[in-house]
Amino acid sequence: MKTGNKWVAFVTAPDQITGEMWCMMLRASGVNCRVRDSNPSFIGPSLYPVRLTAPEDQSDLALQILQNDVELGPKNESRAMRERQDRRDDENDRAPKRHEDGETAGQADPV
Repeated sequence: MKTGNKWVAFVTAPDQITGEMWCMMLRASGVNCRVRDSNPSFIGPSLYPVRLTAPEDQSDLALQILQNDVELGPKNESRAMRERQDRRDDENDRAPKRHEDGETAGQADPV
């Protein structure tokens, strides 16, 4: 499918593998998609966020498909990304807290 539109970035994926999967899903739905990696790696897939681009006249449809199928949130984060962040936040909340004097909160004084 050939278009005369310029390509625009419409979403950021958390890493290259996720971005490639999202593009494959979009292509299967008839939307052109490309992954733009600002940190190209010659060793393997990038672990850094990548931008997905589509022809300008398809970008709204592409975003809508991802919002429905991947459950992107208001900041274009997938449900899996939000759940991962929630787990990190929970782990940080359970981690022992250190006071300014270097002692761990809730730690018993040595006898």
